[in-house]
Amino acid sequence: MSKKIAAFGLFATMALGTSVAVADMKIGVVDVREILENSPKAVAISEKLKNEFQSREDKIRSLSQELQNNADKFERNRAVMSEDEKKKSERDLMSGQRELARLQNEYREDSQLRQREEMQQFVELVKNATATIAKKNKYDLVLHSEIAPYAADNIDITKKVLEQINK
Repeated sequence: MSKKIAAFGLFATMALGTSVAVADMKIGVVDVREILENSPKAVAISEKLKNEFQSREDKIRSLSQELQNNADKFERNRAVMSEDEKKKSERDLMSGQRELARLQNEYREDSQLRQREEMQQFVELVKNATATIAKKNKYDLVLHSEIAPYAADNIDITKKVLEQINK
């Protein structure tokens, strides 16, 4: 019985020591989503990617429109075409559709890869800015706002991190 009391006393002392240590911690919260939406650098990344892929997007759009026009023309003229002309037109349409699908897949894969690369760099920038603000203001812990179910406004350091990013 005395061992149980001693163990309980030890546990209570450790728990009390932990709450005192936690009470002395300075905690901050960062809303990364807000930073993504309001950072000029994030907007610049988005514009950069849009410009980088614009010509490919235009090519895909143009090919799609061309295929649609050819399909419409085929349907209009189908009744007066010979069997050989029909087969050739159908093969051309199918070949064009395969080419379009290939271009769309390559575009999607390349676009996603570039977005991930740029986002990784931006996330690293956010981490570094957060660490700078945390060290400068002596925070012991900084959490992502999605992890914290509630955070008082006075511990939200999002604006400070955004300012650091924009320097």
